[in-house]
Amino acid sequence: MTDSAQLDRDALIAELARTAAESRLRAEQGGVPAEARDRDQATEIVAALERLGLYPPRPRPSRFAFFRHPLVVGAGVAAASAVFASLLIPSITRVSADRPKELELKRGIVSDIATSSAQALTRGLALARKDYALASGGSSGKRLTAYRKVTGDWLESSGALDAELITYFPKSHAEQWERFANAVGWYLSLAGIADRDVRVPASRNLRDYLKPLAAERRYRKVPWMRLETDVDPHWIPTIMNLLLAQRNVVVADVVHGEANGFKHSVWSLG
Repeated sequence: MTDSAQLDRDALIAELARTAAESRLRAEQGGVPAEARDRDQATEIVAALERLGLYPPRPRPSRFAFFRHPLVVGAGVAAASAVFASLLIPSITRVSADRPKELELKRGIVSDIATSSAQALTRGLALARKDYALASGGSSGKRLTAYRKVTGDWLESSGALDAELITYFPKSHAEQWERFANAVGWYLSLAGIADRDVRVPASRNLRDYLKPLAAERRYRKVPWMRLETDVDPHWIPTIMNLLLAQRNVVVADVVHGEANGFKHSVWSLG
């Protein structure tokens, strides 16, 4: 037996002897019955063992033991399930109902963007080619009258679309559409106005707007400087196609964007 084990044993003997002596002294003084005295002595011996670390102390009851009872746990799970279902089921229902409505709204806006822009661009091409009757929709054979008619129609249709985008989509969508609408206006000016004071800012603004496509060969081929003074219908189709590419960017943002007033996720608060 090692010294440390002998010391532990000696300490245990001393502690038990001291405890028995104290218990006997208290029993003699207080007249405690033998059975109760023996039990008290045993209890004190166990307590002594606990103080020496040779016997695990009695665990204290947990204040949370009540909540671990199977009935309490079951009731809690049932209540949580009821609350979860009351919130989740209506949310799923609204998402399912809103999805086709949002798609219908987007379909209408995209269709209007495609139709109105295509009409303005093709009528601008007719204007540059001096087909004023086609440019004006058959109402006039004069250049300035045709220009005013196609420009007025474009302002009307683009303004209506701008109002829809402002109403249903984030501000960035309306701003992007406004930039495109302005670009079409500059295109129409290059197609139908000979005045240099109009053509210079129109050419420069349109060139800046189309800069995201500057890496494309067709952009680099456009003689932007010459267009400031020369009504050259040869380049109008190229500019028209560049504008159509930018229009597709606007359309993609609408298609992939989230319209206001519709629920998009079961977890969202809207």
